[in-house]
Amino acid sequence: MKWIASIMILIGATGFGYSEIEEEKEKLQLLMQQDKLICLLQGEIEHFHRRLSDAFLCVSKKVKIPYGVLLEKVSERMKQWKGEDLQTIWREELQGIEQQFHINSELHKALYKLVENINYEEYTMQMKALGYVREEIEREITGRREKLEQNQKWMIGFCSLLGVLCVIVLL
Repeated sequence: MKWIASIMILIGATGFGYSEIEEEKEKLQLLMQQDKLICLLQGEIEHFHRRLSDAFLCVSKKVKIPYGVLLEKVSERMKQWKGEDLQTIWREELQGIEQQFHINSELHKALYKLVENINYEEYTMQMKALGYVREEIEREITGRREKLEQNQKWMIGFCSLLGVLCVIVLL
């Protein structure tokens, strides 16, 4: 019976290590999706000379949920403009979709941060702001990749070692 318990402890501890790594990978994917979104927005504004509301609508069809839904709703609100600034529209629409898509706090912060920097009417300022946001995201992606590579083996090894320690104590 102790052997079965020992094996279960080892499997559980190793599984915990893998789950931590998967969580980090999800955060990295989130950043990569944001980078894609910014890149697409830059392309729509720079190459097709679209207004921000039209760029949001075009990009909404090319990105994953919840980004696509949020961009589409923001675009519709911007076209029906009633004096609100982009940040207000973005915040209200984000609150509207938060429960629908179960947006976690990490994504919530990232989405708020995204709009803080692009609330400009003029084309040049929009492109500069999007460029700054993209640079920041790329730096964070690089940092998270390095952290993931460094911690991946360490995390699994540590959790497995912890499991072995628990087995020794159990026996």
